[in-house]
Amino acid sequence: METSGRDAEYLRWIDTSIKRIHKYTRGRAEWWRGEDPVWDAVLWRLETIGEASTRLSDELKKRHPEIAWRDMGNFRNIVAHAYRTLDPSVIKNIVERELGPLHEVVRGELEA
Repeated sequence: METSGRDAEYLRWIDTSIKRIHKYTRGRAEWWRGEDPVWDAVLWRLETIGEASTRLSDELKKRHPEIAWRDMGNFRNIVAHAYRTLDPSVIKNIVERELGPLHEVVRGELEA
């Protein structure tokens, strides 16, 4: 199924954000401790991913039930409004384990 123009725009935002997060964190073992400026950049990009995910069509989301779309949008709200309560190890886990599967879906949609 073809990705709509609007979805493609938001998918490109997600794609760019994931690529930048990987670029920022590559070779920086302690970025997630919160004292590195990379921490701020990663949080902003995760917020961007969460926001863009809320704007994707229901049709696209239904094609990929393996992705926790609602959780992504909810996480965006936590990053934006409750950032003081963030557990750095949760952010590290998202970057190391959750972004890969999301990126595969995003790339697949953009290539379709």
